[in-house]
Amino acid sequence: MQDGGVIAPEYQNLNASELFNFILESVKMVFTNETTGLSQAINVDNRIGLSILSVDSLFGFVFKLTLPDHIQSPFMGPSATGRIFNVPIREFIIKLVVVSKPASENLARISFVNGPYVGDHISIPKKSVSRESLIEEVRIQNYIWKRSVYASRPAICPPVEYANIIEFSKEGKDKANQMLKQFQQNLPYDQIERTTIQYLANAIYHRNPSGNGGYYYDNRSLGVVLMPAIPGAQTFYDFRKRTDVAIDVVQNVAANIIAQIVRLLIDIQVIHLDLHYANVLVYADNQSDIGVNSTIIDFGIASQINSGTDDAYFNVGEKTLILTEITKFNQDYRKIGKRRASDIEPIDKQKRDFIRSVMNYIAEKDKARYARQGKPEGQYQLIWTEEYRNNDAIMLSAFDRLYGMMFTNIDKSGDGLSSRTIEKRTSGNLDFPEPDESDEPNTKRSRRGGKSKKPKKTKKSKTTKKSKKSKTL
Repeated sequence: MQDGGVIAPEYQNLNASELFNFILESVKMVFTNETTGLSQAINVDNRIGLSILSVDSLFGFVFKLTLPDHIQSPFMGPSATGRIFNVPIREFIIKLVVVSKPASENLARISFVNGPYVGDHISIPKKSVSRESLIEEVRIQNYIWKRSVYASRPAICPPVEYANIIEFSKEGKDKANQMLKQFQQNLPYDQIERTTIQYLANAIYHRNPSGNGGYYYDNRSLGVVLMPAIPGAQTFYDFRKRTDVAIDVVQNVAANIIAQIVRLLIDIQVIHLDLHYANVLVYADNQSDIGVNSTIIDFGIASQINSGTDDAYFNVGEKTLILTEITKFNQDYRKIGKRRASDIEPIDKQKRDFIRSVMNYIAEKDKARYARQGKPEGQYQLIWTEEYRNNDAIMLSAFDRLYGMMFTNIDKSGDGLSSRTIEKRTSGNLDFPEPDESDEPNTKRSRRGGKSKKPKKTKKSKTTKKSKKSKTL
């Protein structure tokens, strides 16, 4: 299931952190070597399936977790009709990020062996995220999910089932380190997995070169985002490299992804500015596009155009202009959808040109963002779609898929995922800690909003109560 879920009734007495630790459980036994006296814990009997999906993003690492039969899922997804949530969710995506306060910072690059020769390696730059940006990422992802699945339309992204910033203590009894150990116990003992966990541990804990202890970074903690996965999904980067998949199947999957990217802008009014191969998960049969599905999993760099507020990417004036341009795209889209085959101008050409123009528009916005950052031409994220944008057949297929995504409406017949079902989805599992009182950036933003001190205190009081409730599900 990828349509989101609720906490199963039998787990509603657990807080958010306990729920997350629960799904990381596995059956273990300890064996002691009689000769050396050393003990070793090994996993037996259906340990959880944990693997790394992506390490390529500038922010964070993405894992996939599959629950075995002996662990009951604490999250329930919707039934076939979508009216109730009673189907256990058994596959998850987990994103781990280093969180810095008050702002993000450049981290050390992570390096992996990447070839048959000694010393051959790949080095990937990494950055932390701020507490505010992680919370905003979760908010915008849930917003997109709700808007996209209304009236039983296909989801653009999964919802967030659990999100937390795990703090730690200087004494070494930190929850972040305990969680990383749980990951390490369940991951395959391969180079990439060992390197990733060691990197994350070093990012929050500094070990002295002499080996005599170390210290925690006072400004860093570990962020976790948990979401449902499409069963059997892999990144589009890995999928397109498979030798057992026909080229036309890869192109059909690409058309599905492009349709979602276009829909995200013109229907949901969100522009994604960090789309790359590894930020899209796909599932498709080996030799056909039956059951083709794709989902976007990373909204760390995205802008909600209709929010009415400035963000890190566009101010209100720029968003107003973009909204005008989105309206024009929608007008053109509906005109093309109403065309008849008997019309003089070829409909297929209009369809292809429409998808291509929207994709080029997003790419130009992405290029402009990179230019403001002083980065050279050609580094923007959507560059990987250029080969597909130049393919007329993919552009035409993307338009046809977009039409189904935009106008499917099973809900009118009384079936499917209705707005009432979506709004009644009580996840209650976001467990972000309260911000420090000394968090000056938040204070400044509130004052710019023009609110008086009295209403601000009232709002803060309500937020605090809500946060306490969320920890008892």
